[in-house]
Amino acid sequence: MARSGIYKSEVVRARDALRAQGRHPSIDAIRVELGNTGSKATIHRYLKEIEEEEGGAGGTQVALSEAIQDLIGRLAGRLHEEAEARIAEAKTRHTAMPAKPWTISGRRPRNNAIRSSANMNSRLSICRRSCGS
Repeated sequence: MARSGIYKSEVVRARDALRAQGRHPSIDAIRVELGNTGSKATIHRYLKEIEEEEGGAGGTQVALSEAIQDLIGRLAGRLHEEAEARIAEAKTRHTAMPAKPWTISGRRPRNNAIRSSANMNSRLSICRRSCGS
């Protein structure tokens, strides 16, 4: 005869037993711990409810010692400081750049294009005159 279902308290016991063994309480692992009973959807729903009841922090820092948490905090702070320094350096370089782009010769590209266009027009005129068109 089929079982009527699983209870949230059974999911809690299975989850705690897995954690005590040092195993991750995944849905599949909990289902095996329960004797291959209960649907994955039901176990997932119960796990979400349990996590909400426990304040959402159930198991995220279980295996981390204070020393490791302190090290992670210091590393995160250092990473943030270095990122801020790089951003400040990039901003400084950006503000030091001239507002309009300049070529290596020191002339504006637009002026070069205008001169080049005028030069081409004068050459075209010379060609037309010499060809007789």
